[in-house]
Amino acid sequence: MKKTLLIALLLSQTLFSQEETTKKDRAFSFNHQLFFFLNNHTNFGDNFLSKANEPQFIGFGTQYNFIKYYDFKVGVGYDIMKYKVTDESLAGNISTTNYSNLFLKIQYEYNLTPKWTVEPNISIGRPSIHQKTGQKSYGRFYGTSYSLGTNISYELMDHVAVFGGVNYNYSSFKVTTAKEYMDFFEKSNQIQVALGLIFSVQKKP
Repeated sequence: MKKTLLIALLLSQTLFSQEETTKKDRAFSFNHQLFFFLNNHTNFGDNFLSKANEPQFIGFGTQYNFIKYYDFKVGVGYDIMKYKVTDESLAGNISTTNYSNLFLKIQYEYNLTPKWTVEPNISIGRPSIHQKTGQKSYGRFYGTSYSLGTNISYELMDHVAVFGGVNYNYSSFKVTTAKEYMDFFEKSNQIQVALGLIFSVQKKP
């Protein structure tokens, strides 16, 4: 009787351990998603991008999500937007400003229906400003960006969805200029709007 009870206890413990392992495996996964999107920037505030530049209508970007923990997803991305200088008295003898951003993003997946998904997100990035006139470069400067936004997506078919997104992006750049112009050139405030496609390896649950 004692041997039978001992065996039963060992079996129950083994099954429990296997169940716990299965739950942990389900919690963490390599969730591969690739985003391609067009974007648009609306700059505001008293700063260089807002007062002296006008964005082209369309920029573009890409993002790769590779880790999922429960409903949180982690990915990296890159986007770029070309600006036309509209005020040379503020920007100097420069015709175009190229804005790019390499970022790390965390998203939370919330399924409204089997087809519709909302994903609030936050990100931190490494933005770059590259000033040019024709083929002549006037240098680059870099900074740090912080973004907060939301995507909403609709599954078109297995592994393919269309999405739209909007986020607020604040950037702080490291520049060398007169003290009275620091705030003007160091900071950037943007509303960014994106529209694109998502390609997933895993099917939506």
